Amino acid sequence: MERTIYASCPVCWAPGMQTEQDWKDFAQGKKEIERTAEAPKLEFTTPLFRRRLGQLCRMTVQVVHDSIERFGIKDLPILFTSVYGEINREFTIDRSVITEGSVMPAAFSLSTFNAPVALATIAMATLQCGIKSGYEVVFPSKGNFSYALQAAEASVFGGKQDKILFVYGDELFPQEYDSIKSVKEGNIPIPNIPLAFALVIGRSPLENCSGAKFNSKDFTSKKTPLDFLKMLLNANR
Repeated sequence: MERTIYASCPVCWAPGMQTEQDWKDFAQGKKEIERTAEAPKLEFTTPLFRRRLGQLCRMTVQVVHDSIERFGIKDLPILFTSVYGEINREFTIDRSVITEGSVMPAAFSLSTFNAPVALATIAMATLQCGIKSGYEVVFPSKGNFSYALQAAEASVFGGKQDKILFVYGDELFPQEYDSIKSVKEGNIPIPNIPLAFALVIGRSPLENCSGAKFNSKDFTSKKTPLDFLKMLLNANR
């Protein structure tokens, strides 16, 4: 039996995208996301909290915060997914292992796959809008974004709550990767484009915003998070 699922209330952050019109133009193919290391300022957090955060963590914290602030989302479990994770910090760690033979504990703790969403929950707790339902992280094998969507569907239909906050993020690759042929020619599973977005996935749309029906089976291995976001933004115009 086919089960209906909705994606609603998208919140996005990416370099060079400053207005709602920018995102509308992006959805219609009229504007592209800038490939820079620009990141949100996170002025709602303390300087001590944000000073060590990289682009991916900052973008993730921002979209989770904006989802809660803009749509009043309260206590939804989070499913976070990323294809490359904290790739800049991972590169720094690898270089440290090769050149120095050791890794600083702080650097390692911020490089783990769950670091971005964990930091988002910590930031929300300091703002007294904590996320009590917890989170889970999904690695989409071989860059197949549809695997993450399937995991989201399973969480909705197999979990205790009929809605979750789905969060995706990937950051710009380190400059050192520019010499790799697959990166230069764009043949990597997910394009080298810094982007994060959050949205509510559930059995019905969230009450205070529109939702778009979708089926994870429609998203094959060739479709990316950008394709999914464009579909959702165009459906909510």
